[in-house]
Amino acid sequence: MSSILTLDHVVFRYRSEEDRPPAVNDVSFEIEEGLFVALVGHNGSGKSTLAKLFNGLLQPESGEVRVMGLSTSDPKKLFELRKQIGLVFQNPDNQTVATIVEDDVAFGPENIGVPPAEIEERVRYALNAVGMAEFRQSSASRLSGGQKQRIAIAGALALHPKILVLDESTAMLDPRGRREVLEVVRALNRTDGITVVLITHFMEEAALADRVMVMDDGVLVLDGTPAEIFAREKELTERGLDVPLPVKVKNLLAEQGIFLQGDVLTEEELAEAVWQYRSKT
Repeated sequence: MSSILTLDHVVFRYRSEEDRPPAVNDVSFEIEEGLFVALVGHNGSGKSTLAKLFNGLLQPESGEVRVMGLSTSDPKKLFELRKQIGLVFQNPDNQTVATIVEDDVAFGPENIGVPPAEIEERVRYALNAVGMAEFRQSSASRLSGGQKQRIAIAGALALHPKILVLDESTAMLDPRGRREVLEVVRALNRTDGITVVLITHFMEEAALADRVMVMDDGVLVLDGTPAEIFAREKELTERGLDVPLPVKVKNLLAEQGIFLQGDVLTEEELAEAVWQYRSKT
């Protein structure tokens, strides 16, 4: 697979924090097309700053960010680049620009000059993709938090991006809303092949990704599969992070001499591992 998002020795420092270490400090990585990546870290670790660097909302002090080979530092490429990367933020109410759902989803394509007939098709595709087609004529203000966030994702999808970045997009939702949004995001990744970068502090969400990247004080400190990252519970704890509950249960059982086989990252995997252990004893 080819790289779709590349950071090369990126440094960024906010002007109001010139006497402090950079918010992003010499970060380099590549994300391959079609991956589902979780980016985690404590508050102030730099992960949300990275989200804004990805699509040129912020410009690096040094180093380079490239999306599909296009540099975010090239002002002539920013318009094309931003069509390739959809960004969804934490508060769905702050992303609503129209009263009616279909008008809100159409806003992005209209602003990049998509012909009306194609806008209609894009709105239909985006609402179907997030399971909100039946709410097309609804008032956005009357939707639940999870529904509003799905509409925000639909607005990003209507741009036909290659990459979808969700910056703490489930943080303000109840468990049901979080589950709804995650199901949509996973389906978009698996079915439509959209590259997903999920910025989250929920470790259970990160466990669903192909790859987990850990930021700490502006530095990328860990990068690997969920199983590899969550095997380092002590190190994560020292950095102010936790591991998913199934991982914690597996580790506690191991301390009692009960060793479950295989990777245990989700509740379903934990149940299966316990069943397999019991069937052998």
